[in-house]
Amino acid sequence: MKALLSLVTLAALGILLAGCLGRGVPGGYTKGDLQRQPEAQLAYPGATPLAQGSREPEWTVEGQQYAVAHAHYGTSATAAEVEDFYGRELAARGWRLAPEKSGRATNETRAVTWRKGDLLFRLGIMRKNDVQVPRAYDAYTTAFEVALIVSPPGK
Repeated sequence: MKALLSLVTLAALGILLAGCLGRGVPGGYTKGDLQRQPEAQLAYPGATPLAQGSREPEWTVEGQQYAVAHAHYGTSATAAEVEDFYGRELAARGWRLAPEKSGRATNETRAVTWRKGDLLFRLGIMRKNDVQVPRAYDAYTTAFEVALIVSPPGK
């Protein structure tokens, strides 16, 4: 009986351990995985790259933070032209609008988000003459950020 109890305990521990190890990367993507996505290279034609960055997935006091890859661009095009470009390109690649995820940051005049599976593509149009936006960005008609964000549905 003691041997059976030990065997059951070991099996239960094995199942728990396999569940923890089997998770892999939270959200399924690292920042490198995001940077290799075709949409991570999708830039408005003629736009000037201004900055880029990324973040690995991590646990924080606020909970699970998933991977993110983002870039800032400046262009002489209008915000509407930039938004139309991304809307067409992303729709052709199978992305769908996700208005529930389109919250605007305080340094933005507009934000639009699309979803494809566990990924969000977010376009944020930056506010001119905002203290949170680098002064150099004001030289462009439109400065904007694009970001690929891991966000499993329901998160």
